[in-house]
Amino acid sequence: GGTVNRVMRLSSSARIHAYSLGSETGHTALGLRSSDSQIMKLTSSGRFKSNIVDTTIDSTLIGNIKCRDFTWTETGNELVGLIAEEVNEHIPKAVVKATENGETVCESVDYHALTALLIDYSQKLEARITELENAG
Repeated sequence: GGTVNRVMRLSSSARIHAYSLGSETGHTALGLRSSDSQIMKLTSSGRFKSNIVDTTIDSTLIGNIKCRDFTWTETGNELVGLIAEEVNEHIPKAVVKATENGETVCESVDYHALTALLIDYSQKLEARITELENAG
């Protein structure tokens, strides 16, 4: 077997991952901005953001989301994951939406948003555990 030199790949969440855009890790994620269909670099850096405040989303809603086993209809691959429409029922900001035939439809789960909410949720749980331990 030879070496595979990946330049780009498209993930199941419709993100393009480019491996040669000059990042330190050699991996840069690109996404499609829904407002104007522009492909853009995804970044977590505060220097690209404004109006940064603590989230008002109730991260305990994560407990309502079900992890699902499913078969990908296009390939027949059996996978585990989330269903965007189900996530949208509880945390709409964690779902990427698109417009098809003039109707807004759920496209994919924003796993970056869910990861941030999971961190918030785990911090709340940790604080609760500490509070209960100190009370007893």
